[in-house]
Amino acid sequence: MTRTGKWIYTTLVSISLLAASVCQATVQAVVDRAEVPLDESVSLKVTITGDSGDNPNPRFEAPDFEIMNQFQSSRFSSVYVNGKFENKSENSTTYVLRPLKVGALKIRNISNNSEKAPDITIQVIREDTYKKTVQGEAPSLKGDAKNFFVKAELNKTKIYKGEQIIVSYYLYRRTRAQVRDVMQYPSFQGFIREDLEMPILSGRPDFEAVNLGGIPFERALLARYAIYPIKEGKLTLDGFSVRVDYIPKNNGSDDQMEDPFFQFFTQVTPRTGTSKSDPITLNVLPLPEEGRTGLFTGGVGDFEVSANLDNAQPKANAPLTLHVTVRGKGNTSMIEFPQVTWPKELKFYESQGKSKTLAQGASEKTFEVVLVPREKGSYEIPPIDFEFFNPDSRSYTRKATLSIPIQVAEGDAGSASALPEKIGQEEVQAPQTNGSSSPAQTYGALRSKDKTDGSSNFLGQPWWRWVAWFGILVFFCFVGLVVYDQAKKRSMAQLEMLKRRQSSESFWKNKRKEAESLLSSGAGAQSFSVILEKIVDEVYKTLDDSFGISSRAMPNRDLAKTLTENHGVSQDEWKQIKELLEYTEMIRFSSTAPISDRGEAEKVLELIENAKKLCSDLGSKKLEIKA
Repeated sequence: MTRTGKWIYTTLVSISLLAASVCQATVQAVVDRAEVPLDESVSLKVTITGDSGDNPNPRFEAPDFEIMNQFQSSRFSSVYVNGKFENKSENSTTYVLRPLKVGALKIRNISNNSEKAPDITIQVIREDTYKKTVQGEAPSLKGDAKNFFVKAELNKTKIYKGEQIIVSYYLYRRTRAQVRDVMQYPSFQGFIREDLEMPILSGRPDFEAVNLGGIPFERALLARYAIYPIKEGKLTLDGFSVRVDYIPKNNGSDDQMEDPFFQFFTQVTPRTGTSKSDPITLNVLPLPEEGRTGLFTGGVGDFEVSANLDNAQPKANAPLTLHVTVRGKGNTSMIEFPQVTWPKELKFYESQGKSKTLAQGASEKTFEVVLVPREKGSYEIPPIDFEFFNPDSRSYTRKATLSIPIQVAEGDAGSASALPEKIGQEEVQAPQTNGSSSPAQTYGALRSKDKTDGSSNFLGQPWWRWVAWFGILVFFCFVGLVVYDQAKKRSMAQLEMLKRRQSSESFWKNKRKEAESLLSSGAGAQSFSVILEKIVDEVYKTLDDSFGISSRAMPNRDLAKTLTENHGVSQDEWKQIKELLEYTEMIRFSSTAPISDRGEAEKVLELIENAKKLCSDLGSKKLEIKA
């Protein structure tokens, strides 16, 4: 054989081997989870992709598992490549496996003919190590509750007025279930509320395995709040309500639940249900009178106090700010500044408090206390006493800041005369209750008189007045722009709605005209299939736009339940939808003989008119929901 002949032979063999490798089927294997308790099952899915003529024959070795069930699914595709059609297929087989012992169990030799997939290791653990026990009892497992339910849990049940309570809302499930949306958040009437954790806003809360009342569940935190009752007596925590997409665990009679074929189909059919946590009534106790003094200003919890100055070297007749901070577990927003006896060398002007929430239910409040030393010298800011009620010890406790020594320097020249002795018409006094005065009094007292001369005027008016007028002008211009923008958006929306309406009218007019043309020409029944398919697509699109669902992907039984129970579609409207779907499906496989029966022809036109009216009514429902 010549060198050229050998080269041609080698090339042909390589191309043949390459083509054979391309046509060779591939195998992929996955499991739904890598860790599973001993009493539960794991799903193994083996997918074989190759030519449509291949016969899938998946095999594997799993001696430590028992095959409880299996089912198959197929998908075919045809692609036009290099002048010819190539048919491809994807065959999937899912095996439901139950582990027989604890440990790292392997699924080996996963193959189809000569192709193999990597081995898979499943970690099987004991149930008692997999689940933790939580307090409480499971509700009655009936209806949707046998698949999932929402439950409120409190960190304590005996509470005092103003005491912190941590309330957590959990979703418990016994099957695959995910929250679609929140239907109602709790209102907490009679409570002050702080948001601590809101996993529900992320869309996919994390689940953990637990044991509730001796029954295994998975649960996920939806929301956690810190709440504080602001009045005594009986208060009710209303429910947290969610809409959930889930796969039913069981359905039907006991005989059906024992049928593996029935179990398989109920497991793979998704449904939508709702759940609302039970309301909880709390008996809020009043704060005890015993042990309470005049220093108590509303703090209920466990707190610490501290104080510091903003100026280490103050001057006489110049204001300085004392920062007093209360921090701890409880609601600091209810705490007021206590009464303090200040030294005569210090003039008190005001105290203003600002609260903020910290992590893990803690909070803090900082009071800014404005003081003015009257003269040069060494003074001491006295300790500031707070009294709190501690619900853990059920007693009042007193906390105080440390005293702060200050060295006051000589004041600037004229500072004493600039400092007023009165605020408004009243002499400045120590606080009688919470030591606060109005901000207008404070800042009016601390600033010196405005001095006006020719250099501070413009066209006979002070500069600040021109700035104020300019600010007002800018504000009204901004409001005008906002009003104009909203009016423009509204007109654009109305124009878009008019265009959609015209397009819809044109669509239905054309479809009726096409149907009448086919009827007059004596076309076969299958000729109407294209028209009816487009009308069905329009109905599906209207349902999806109006209610935010995937109607085409849902079985008719589930679609009927979703529309009539969750979205207010009447039974008559559903009958029209069902009739259109069934007639379209029937005519798709009917003969090619022409429709000669008058009643049958009128049936087609009636279906088109009913679908048109139905889409119009569903569009109106969408507008009502948005309104």
